[in-house]
Amino acid sequence: MQARSVDVYHFLDGGPGSEQAALRKVIVDSEVPFTEIVARPSNLGVGRQLISARREIFDERGYDRMVLIEDD
Repeated sequence: MQARSVDVYHFLDGGPGSEQAALRKVIVDSEVPFTEIVARPSNLGVGRQLISARREIFDERGYDRMVLIEDD
């Protein structure tokens, strides 16, 4: 799959029992271009993680649309 000129952000929850290291490896090994990993130091939970991701994408980074996929 090619993700041409599409920015891809991965928001990873942290905290005890998180699988950030394994997920980071999968993301890096995928070699998808234009990828940025945002790793949280704690587990925000699905609600706070979604709100935080939306704020960062729209308010802080200035995007006007996104596709969001959640696995929880």
